[in-house]
Amino acid sequence: MKINSSLSVDAFSTPVTGNESPSYDEVRACLLRISLKVLFIWWKTDVNLSFLIFHSLVDDEHVFPNEKKVIEILSQYFILVDDNDISLHQLFCLEKKVLNFDNIFNQIEKRYSVNLVDVEKSHFVQGLLYAKQLPMIIFLLEKYRESNSIPIILPTPLLLYLDKCGFLWGKCTQTQDYLSFIFSQLQFLLRAEYYLIFYKNHLFGKDESQHENAFGVYEIPVDHLLEPHIQNEMKIQYGVEYCCWVPGIYSNLGLPIGTGGISVSLKNFGIFIQLRQFLRNRKEIFSLNRQELIIHELVHACRENLASVEFEEEFAYSLSKSFIRRVFAPITQNRIDSILFYIFSLISITTDLPAFPRWVSLFSKLPVLITTLLGLFRLALMKQRLYRAGKYFKDQLQQNNVMPILFRLTDEEIHYFSKQYKKPQPLFNILQSKLKALETLKNNADKHMVDISTATRWLVLNENYFVPNKRSSL
Repeated sequence: MKINSSLSVDAFSTPVTGNESPSYDEVRACLLRISLKVLFIWWKTDVNLSFLIFHSLVDDEHVFPNEKKVIEILSQYFILVDDNDISLHQLFCLEKKVLNFDNIFNQIEKRYSVNLVDVEKSHFVQGLLYAKQLPMIIFLLEKYRESNSIPIILPTPLLLYLDKCGFLWGKCTQTQDYLSFIFSQLQFLLRAEYYLIFYKNHLFGKDESQHENAFGVYEIPVDHLLEPHIQNEMKIQYGVEYCCWVPGIYSNLGLPIGTGGISVSLKNFGIFIQLRQFLRNRKEIFSLNRQELIIHELVHACRENLASVEFEEEFAYSLSKSFIRRVFAPITQNRIDSILFYIFSLISITTDLPAFPRWVSLFSKLPVLITTLLGLFRLALMKQRLYRAGKYFKDQLQQNNVMPILFRLTDEEIHYFSKQYKKPQPLFNILQSKLKALETLKNNADKHMVDISTATRWLVLNENYFVPNKRSSL
């Protein structure tokens, strides 16, 4: 299930109070670890992503220290480089060739008692090492942004790799919006540790003993999110190979009744997933399977930019091991659907008590029956449209490309291709019309007259699935 608000996000939408704001020592320690994560990536990939530390790309000034405060705190940590003590802030301004990272990390570990194993095994570090070319691409994108020279359409190899990472283009009207989404999500991932401390303080105050109770909040280990089975399923089914950028928590707080997990989209922050706490130490409990739930929520995260929800639950449930869930679970498309059904069901059950007349009990069954029948009708119609759109592509392309293509289409486009079921137009003609905007841009036309969103998405689809021999690689 995907939601845009829940109890999980209240802490980020209200002014900070002294009771929930991390202590100064917590802030210092957390900023040190955040900096070391970026430093570790610099060491292993030759890419300096320090802008993610110092330049706030998300709307979190009421939660996270501002740039001036971050520089002030990191200037209090010193490392010996070439017989000179320099601050951690200054360190990021140096060239890599003058740095001995082994020595630097040894100094930090001894001077400041930091567990470097935790830094190395953090989600941010492991995720960016998993998607090996992503750090360099992020660096290049930042250079575009910093120099105010963002191209109208990014170079094709960059778009293709970002698409493989699950950063689908969606309905972004300009490249700046797309870059903002990527940067804010990566910064959200980098700062997730800090936000978790803030959130726990918001819930329980600063009494650490309360953090460990049955309603505690725990970060989902990166090993759980990058399990080979999860990444292979995303790759085979949807063509997403490196979905490494979505943080998550184990917590029961705010989860709707009967829900094993949700993906939460925080406006101007990013996306994270939340799973039931008892899945923290067990892969499967009753009908809930941790891997299946993670895949389900990653599907929602990847399609965030598409802003299309009608078929999203169908994609999310399509990899379920349970036949019943694959067929019937997409009957609810949003949180309101679930809440209405629960309310009507509760009323129906309550009126079965002896205190209510028989006619009231019978009448109370009508809302449940009507909503169920309407839901089944909508579900059947949705499956039919998706099948017909898939059939259109199956008749003209390799079958293993069909689901990745559908996964990247908007609701409107799926509706369009489902109508091509009986008298299909040649795919080549449709593709040419979708890519027409690219030719218009090459002729220096006014970019405001061009549908950049559609052109960019279909450029990626064309290179990845329609013209395999032209597929670009980095």
